[in-house]
Formats: sequence, C-alpha cells, structure tokens
Amino acid sequence: MNPEFFGKERVIEVLQTLVHEMCHLWQHHFGNPGRGRYHNEEWADKMESIGLMPSSTGRPGGKRIGDRMNDYPIPGSAFLMVAKALLGEAFDIPWADRFSDAVNLTKAGRS
Repeated sequence: MNPEFFGKERVIEVLQTLVHEMCHLWQHHFGNPGRGRYHNEEWADKMESIGLMPSSTGRPGGKRIGDRMNDYPIPGSAFLMVAKALLGEAFDIPWADRFSDAVNLTKAGRS
C-alpha cells in the first residue's frame, strides 16, 4: 500500500483498500489464490462476506471477478458499520498528507 494514496483518497476508501488486501492475505493462508493478480470467486465471496462488493468498475453492474478489481461498500454491511464507528471516534491515518484536500474534506464531512 502506498501512503501517497492515503492523502489523495477519503479515509473510508483507504479502509476499503486495506480490507481488499487483507482478503488477499486471508486467501493466501486459508484458500486457493487465483493466478497472478486474478481475483477469483473465493476472494469475491470473502469480500462480500465482509461487506465489500467486488466490481471491475467500482460501481454496481461491474464484473465480480477478474484481473483488475475495485469494490464498493454494501449498504448495511459489517464493513460499513465498523468503518462508521471507527470514523466516529475521530480515527485518522497519521501518515497521510494532512495538507491534502481529500483528507481535509473527509474530516469536514464526518458526522
């Protein structure tokens, strides 16, 4: 994970990336990873079970598996409930660029 990314994206999107990568780690230890950077059904099922919908476009309607994948939070999911609770506790990523507009907008947009 590249810390430069952290300052350019909203904190919730950084958390999504962390969970995405943690699903790869889970699969490496307990499952059967796809070839190369292919995101297979097992990985997609794990993502959904946590609350992130795999999508090649990052939006509804995208392919669920493939080489280049993104995701979006599933409404009412465990991921969203935990992320909202974490962000409600004034959580921050301290190595993010504090002068980035994306980070400042995220802080301002918290409820």
